[in-house]
Amino acid sequence: MTIGLHPASRHQPASVRTSLFLFFLGMMVTLLVPAQEAEGQGYVMLAGGGAESAASGSWSNEPYGWFAQRATAVGEGRIVVLSNSDTSVWLPNYFTNLGATEVVNLTITGNTEAQILAALNGAGGVFLKGGDQRHYIDAWRGGAVEAAIRAVFDSGGVIGGTSAGAMVAGAYFTRGGTTSSQLLRNPWAGQDTMQENFLDLLPNTIIDTHYFERGRPGRLLSKMAFIVTEMGASGITGVGIDDKTAVMIFPDGRLRVSGTGGVHVLRSTPQTVFDAQPNQDLGLTGLAAHQLTHGFEIGLETGELLAQPDDAQTVEAFTGTGPDLTMHFRRTAWNSTYLNARADDSLRILLDSGEVSTNALLSHSVPVEVVPFDETLTEDPAWLESLFAGDRLFLNISPEEWLQLSSSEPFRMLTDGASTELELLTRHLPVMGEGYATNLTANGFIAYDGRMTVRPGSGFLPGTISVDSTYANQTFAENFASAPGWLMHSYQAHVALSGTRFTQLSYERGELRFDNTQVSTIIMDAREGYLTSASPFVASNASNRTRNSAAVSHGLMHVIPAGGSWQLYETEPVSIPAPAPELPAGFAIERVYPNPFNPATTILIRAESAADGFIEVFNVAGQRVYSRNLLLQQGMTPHSLNLSHQSSGVYLVRVTASGTTQQARITLVR
Repeated sequence: MTIGLHPASRHQPASVRTSLFLFFLGMMVTLLVPAQEAEGQGYVMLAGGGAESAASGSWSNEPYGWFAQRATAVGEGRIVVLSNSDTSVWLPNYFTNLGATEVVNLTITGNTEAQILAALNGAGGVFLKGGDQRHYIDAWRGGAVEAAIRAVFDSGGVIGGTSAGAMVAGAYFTRGGTTSSQLLRNPWAGQDTMQENFLDLLPNTIIDTHYFERGRPGRLLSKMAFIVTEMGASGITGVGIDDKTAVMIFPDGRLRVSGTGGVHVLRSTPQTVFDAQPNQDLGLTGLAAHQLTHGFEIGLETGELLAQPDDAQTVEAFTGTGPDLTMHFRRTAWNSTYLNARADDSLRILLDSGEVSTNALLSHSVPVEVVPFDETLTEDPAWLESLFAGDRLFLNISPEEWLQLSSSEPFRMLTDGASTELELLTRHLPVMGEGYATNLTANGFIAYDGRMTVRPGSGFLPGTISVDSTYANQTFAENFASAPGWLMHSYQAHVALSGTRFTQLSYERGELRFDNTQVSTIIMDAREGYLTSASPFVASNASNRTRNSAAVSHGLMHVIPAGGSWQLYETEPVSIPAPAPELPAGFAIERVYPNPFNPATTILIRAESAADGFIEVFNVAGQRVYSRNLLLQQGMTPHSLNLSHQSSGVYLVRVTASGTTQQARITLVR
């Protein structure tokens, strides 16, 4: 099809001909290009709160400059700054310095609706200041001002906001505030303040600001669960924005992170399961989670990572496994009720340095053998073996002493496959992972100032980080909320547990059980691998250090209520070692049974052909305690082993034939 001007038009003045050409060109574009949906035509810039700064290198220059650039390119290029009653001209002047051609500063209390509507007509950008989101909702929802703001967005303009002004950009928002601890205990607490149907710039989305600063992860997770469970949403995306941090969102859904802190994008998927009921602890599993820092870009609707900073590092998937034993953790001393539930013990060992009272333990009916802690003996095999002579080993020692003991290789060999159960204190849990923080309660600005002190843990629970008291004290909220991600980044860990005063937990051969916790435990699960990067910005004037904010680009979020459990590791049974693939010698230790044993067991060896060999057994000190020649038959060869002259403990069986060696761990329990 050919479209041209009417012949008579060629004799018209040039200006008329140009106007006619543009008219017909516009008609052609209208006919050939389908009209866009109104939703999503514009741009969005949201900040998590915190003071902007015009200084060179300030965190706010990029996102606020981006906002000003977008606004000046639409309509009359005017930016309208709105608030309830803030008449300060600092922000309008800041936008002007960033390139805005016209900025109008208006308030709900100081200007009429007509004045606000007149400014919005033809505007290219609208910015909502912080304060209280209820002022915007009460004044404008369902009225002409809301429609006028939407019109700016639908015409390709940009809508921005900070703090409360950012929270009203989503499809869902809250009119009031409840804490993470309250909502993790009861997702319905304060949810009568949940609202929808205002602006709706980001469909199926809820925004929360001052995210780490005010300890709000539990709040956002609970509200997402409420929206799906009670309000009937088929899916929900939560965006938590730290203070002095912003997101720039493009019409295609691309979200760019800028600023000193993190942006936390949480997305429900078909695999997400919400367990939310009134007056019950929150539970959920399989929520897609992305903790992103400056320079990352993500598809808000798809969760696809679109860009990353140049210094981002890859953390490969976790391939290890955890200790093969049972452990119990208590916040307080072992009392009679706890001990009575385990009254079938025949002997208990108490490794003691006086950390908590042991009166109930020592006066209980089950015999207790007390062993004073001795830091000089933590590598001594004989001393360590004596700790495993009972049914239960109580570790009444300090976290520092436990760190030393659990770092001991002979001790770890003894625990792997041990039938003796360990009784620990919850204060031991943080030092058992890859790393821990030491100064989270020094003051409320440790993470913000970049002063978090971290130390390597024992790695007894490999790949993990544990942070307790996350929501126990609002003063230190940012420190405790920032610590899991910062520690994962610092030690390339894969799982972070965030609890609030763990009361009683158990670990049984790879499974974590949250027997009794004050509030639900939040788990960041990045075992499939992720990208990580640290904030490049100094957030505080009190130090010249970059903020302790780190990215964990991909993961799953789980929230486990009291009484729930979660599989941390897939642990192979000690009794059936996995045979090596394509064994060059054509033989393998097929099975050891029974294992543990007392005092005899059978080692079953599979061979592809007959061969001469020998078998050896070593204790944890590396001393050979048994050796015999072997004649392996084709097929299965059983070998009886009796260690009646040896003490309880872990031993290593080594079989050698045709120049190749296979080995397995066995446990003697006397």
